[in-house]
Amino acid sequence: MVLFRQEGIRPLSNLGLELKAPSPARVRGRYRPLGRILVDAGLIDQADLVHALEAQRDLDAPLGEILVAQGLVSRSEVTKALALQHQIQQVDLDADPPKPMLARHLSAEASLHHKIVPWRRMGQTLFVATSRPDTLHTLAHEAFGNSDLDIVPVLAEPAQINRQITEEETAKAVDAAIAEVGATSIRDMGKVIGLLKGKYTGQMDFGAVGPKVKERLS
Repeated sequence: MVLFRQEGIRPLSNLGLELKAPSPARVRGRYRPLGRILVDAGLIDQADLVHALEAQRDLDAPLGEILVAQGLVSRSEVTKALALQHQIQQVDLDADPPKPMLARHLSAEASLHHKIVPWRRMGQTLFVATSRPDTLHTLAHEAFGNSDLDIVPVLAEPAQINRQITEEETAKAVDAAIAEVGATSIRDMGKVIGLLKGKYTGQMDFGAVGPKVKERLS
């Protein structure tokens, strides 16, 4: 498996018809820091950046998340800055959602854990939506194992990724849990929920899971 990036960012909408041929990525490329991009764009000032970096030392959270929480920038502004920093394309998963058939390339557990979603495939190249492009080159090996596909990151907002995971990957996880415990009726619902909580606590909305389990076992 090889991690790729795109040369010359172009729109990836319209069913991927404008995708350019990928070229090998620089895993440790020297990009401008996110904070510097936001300062240069006039979205925050130097004092804002210093205070956010100080908070980051205590919170151990991405700088963009801290700036959004402080109300200094919007989520979309951070996403655009990340796309510029990492030289990758931003996609809108609500307007141009992932192809359902691509879910087979990634287990439900891996998608929920890593917060990534397979989005498009062109030949041996799989485009994967992430909101943390800085981590994809390390987690790709864990998530995709010995796959012979070349992994290309595209950037999406966290909320969009979470919605896709909730709809698609939660359904896969529920079906897998039902099969694992051998559930055959509504009386087995507690076993299924218990297994899911053991695997996905903190990663899955169990208020939405219950009805899905009940629907499948009714």
